[in-house]
Amino acid sequence: MKLLTIPLLLLLGTGCIFKGIFGGGKDDDDDEVADLDTEPPFDCDGLDTEDDWEFIQLGYTGEEFAFDADGYVVTASDWSGAILQQDLDGDVEIIAPFQSDELAGVDLFPNGDILFADEGRGSLMRMTPGGVESLVASSLLSPNSVIVHPSGKVFTTAYDSIKEVFPNSGDKETLVPGGDFDLDGLTLSPNYDYLWFNEDDRGTVFRVPIDGSDDPELVAELPVSDGVELNGMTTDVCGNVYALRTDGRVTRVSPDGDTETFVHVERPGDMYTTAIHFGSGIGGWDENHIYIMDRFGGLFEVYVGIPGVAEPHL
Repeated sequence: MKLLTIPLLLLLGTGCIFKGIFGGGKDDDDDEVADLDTEPPFDCDGLDTEDDWEFIQLGYTGEEFAFDADGYVVTASDWSGAILQQDLDGDVEIIAPFQSDELAGVDLFPNGDILFADEGRGSLMRMTPGGVESLVASSLLSPNSVIVHPSGKVFTTAYDSIKEVFPNSGDKETLVPGGDFDLDGLTLSPNYDYLWFNEDDRGTVFRVPIDGSDDPELVAELPVSDGVELNGMTTDVCGNVYALRTDGRVTRVSPDGDTETFVHVERPGDMYTTAIHFGSGIGGWDENHIYIMDRFGGLFEVYVGIPGVAEPHL
């Protein structure tokens, strides 16, 4: 891939109640997932809150991002019309041009292929590191947040529902049926058997078994106000979920539902925070820190002291 400068890159772009039957579904690859339900070698009772952070300027931002195994931040950038990657030094590489009215969630498959949500067309797309794209699933209602399970299957929000998608066939099953409120913030528990999500406009945080054996459980209710909503979420190895508001506030939610303000990041000028992930431990992205996407410029970096849930592609 050719290294592109920023000017050249610019040329490429011109109380909810859930009811129903939840589908656990088949897995295309029928992979076994290791039992990781063991006590992690970390002090899960000694986690502090934070009031310090660093800001890392990026040339390109998106609603979501993911860290890959080569030390890059991967972003689906609708305003620049490309799927791209950036390193900690600020170097930018185009993976491939991709035009859409709205691109959203990003994650990676175990083999390193990129999954991203073409929200404008109602589709999930797959792209190889070499830029070859293919359709994963279509006819989705406003797909936004996406996540890849270690087995290779995919979960996506579809406005007010959550779909389980089987990439090899494109088949879809409903894990969480429609509840009339926009869903966001997909993140997995440490042993990968629960999926967490939020109702962004209402500030509610839920979890649901990925096998569809039970209804979603309301875990926490966080205050939101006009113009501020919940967006991305991520999980640490102790099972705590970090729920991000669009004004830079991060709330830590314990598996028992206890909540505390972990950090409130701020900087001068406009700010809109939409995505949060633990670092990969590769390329200078510290695995014991969280990184928060500000769509107006880059990433906030905040010390946590423990890593996040292991991701299948790392």
